[in-house]
Amino acid sequence: MTQDTPIEIRRSRVESLDVMRGLTVAFMILVNDPGDWGQVFPPLLHAKWNGFTPTDLVFPSFLFIMGCAVPFSLGGRMARGEKRSALFLDILRRSVILFALGISLALFPHFHIHHLRFFGVLERFAACYLVCGTLFLYVRNVSSLWLVFSGFLAAYWVLVAWVPIPGIGMPGRDVPFMDPHSNIVAWCDRAITDWTQSWLGIGRLYEHDRDPEGLLSTLPAFSTVIAGIIAGLAFREARARGSDEAITRWAFSGPVLLGCALIAVMFFPLNKNMWTSSFVLLCAGIDTVALFVLYRLVDVRRVQERSSWARGIVKFGVIFGSNPIVAFMLSELGSILLWVLHPADGITTGGWIYETLFARGGSTPLTSLLFAIAYVGICFIPSYVLWKRRIIVKI
Repeated sequence: MTQDTPIEIRRSRVESLDVMRGLTVAFMILVNDPGDWGQVFPPLLHAKWNGFTPTDLVFPSFLFIMGCAVPFSLGGRMARGEKRSALFLDILRRSVILFALGISLALFPHFHIHHLRFFGVLERFAACYLVCGTLFLYVRNVSSLWLVFSGFLAAYWVLVAWVPIPGIGMPGRDVPFMDPHSNIVAWCDRAITDWTQSWLGIGRLYEHDRDPEGLLSTLPAFSTVIAGIIAGLAFREARARGSDEAITRWAFSGPVLLGCALIAVMFFPLNKNMWTSSFVLLCAGIDTVALFVLYRLVDVRRVQERSSWARGIVKFGVIFGSNPIVAFMLSELGSILLWVLHPADGITTGGWIYETLFARGGSTPLTSLLFAIAYVGICFIPSYVLWKRRIIVKI
């Protein structure tokens, strides 16, 4: 083996992917847990409707990274001769567990079943893993995957732009195109919730008349995962051949996706709430470029071996990314407890901590950010303990 052989060929894991996963976890916790939602720097908030902020990149990055792992986990097992039926049952099992975890978070801490929200982050993870994991069992050709990727995005645009909204009319004619409340995606969310309320007595929407993790907007989210699967195939091919030619070839898709996003946005605005096709293209392009840059820095140039600050960032990312589901669940449960428990009348535990330790002289975007950074540090502790003990929690 020559000295310039890419580092992922020599290591058991693609370290850049671990770092990207961990940094995404940390940024997710940071933007989800400010000390004061009324005092937040604009880049750390989601776009209210059309538009894009760095915060909007968090969720699609998780889905992209999940897709990257599929060729290593399922692909490796297929290479060892495991049957598709057994792999499908495992995909189904994992999807059910993810969905159950999402429902558990939605019910915690009061467990009011009548106000249960079916849609959510983990529920979308479950749906995407079920569909895209199953797709990978039958389609592993990169060109075919790009066709499926494009097909989902095109179908979603047609659905939103050209399908009449029942009881409302035609988008762009009877109602403004992509009106926040009068679009086919929001109508579907309401129809599902009305049915569950009528027949099961349960169900609610995050935004009252629509949900950012609703059913129809999960369709383009499949493409986000497929973009990750294509990336994972490139890294797996590089490992098998002992050359980074596949990774270099794949990296060109990043600028292409960004260019396609610039064109698509003229017809379908960037919108995280509706997970528009232009939004998928932009996020997939950014994630592709980001992962390639991390690969060159971490796996090839090994900057962490020549710089103490780079070593610290890489180690931080690897530790946080080693148990992402655990980090997500603990951060969400902790946040709920902080802002639901009331040790005194009129103030929550989180509010008391924030006002006592961070905002004694008044709440500002900086004090709110410092609280979020401190919470990231607290959530890092369990991940560090698990990493130190070499415990990886798998579902």
